[in-house]
Amino acid sequence: MIPGPIGMISAGVSAAAYAKAGDRKNAIIMAAGIAAAAVGAGSATIAFRAAKIANTAKVAEGAYGLGKAGKITSSIAGKMYVGRGATKVQQGGRTFLQSADGLRRYGEPIAKGNGRAVANFLRKTPDTTWSHYNRKIASGRVSNGHLTIGGLF
Repeated sequence: MIPGPIGMISAGVSAAAYAKAGDRKNAIIMAAGIAAAAVGAGSATIAFRAAKIANTAKVAEGAYGLGKAGKITSSIAGKMYVGRGATKVQQGGRTFLQSADGLRRYGEPIAKGNGRAVANFLRKTPDTTWSHYNRKIASGRVSNGHLTIGGLF
């Protein structure tokens, strides 16, 4: 089975083909595959991808790319990244989720000048502040991961 939207489409085409051929048993199995791709396996794929993004952001240094993901995956990864007890904070006209220890921040996707949307995964050392964090990336005191957003999932 192929998880996600492609799996749903594939299962739907197969279900229709089996039904047209009169193979009711396999048509029902493929119809169930649509639901499995949409609910179970699709959700597991999103959760796995989100965990991979969050774990990479926790250890990467400097300014780095985290690849491309959908808005929902980004949001889940951001919540995993900052962890329980996160609070909303404002900086530079933008809202971030900040970890309970104050060392990690997740910024929801925002549009960039190139037409793409990007989410930020920020991390700082305990001995520095969040002010002017862009200048501190070069010094190694702040890391900034960029996740390009493409689609909903």
